[in-house]
Amino acid sequence: MNDDLHQFGGPGNGNFVQGDMNTFGVVYMSTVGRGTIVGAPEGTQFVEPITAIAPVKAEIGKASLTMQNRSLQVSVPSESKLEIITVNGKTLLTADVNGNRSISLKKIPNGKYIAKVIDANGKMLLKKALAIK
Repeated sequence: MNDDLHQFGGPGNGNFVQGDMNTFGVVYMSTVGRGTIVGAPEGTQFVEPITAIAPVKAEIGKASLTMQNRSLQVSVPSESKLEIITVNGKTLLTADVNGNRSISLKKIPNGKYIAKVIDANGKMLLKKALAIK
């Protein structure tokens, strides 16, 4: 967490250093009067979670994900690919999507994952965290 320009010391009176369960390599450290410090590898992209507890919709541009229970509704404007990835980078599921499609998540164990929708040209249309319970 410390470098030549940033000397935060130890974890202060909060006394914690905690890894982020959604984003690999990201850690949080308490301080004395300086708030919480976030450390992340260069180029880390943070994602906002959506969860399977209640119906939730995530949308960027014309691509969207809606998850309810163990089903993921994917809507895309053109031929695309959905990937469900573990937080350490292992791909668990890939599916081709064109228009609207329902994807079953019943075979995926409870846990936290990343869903990515990528168009035919390799452009990322959507990236969201999933918490499957």
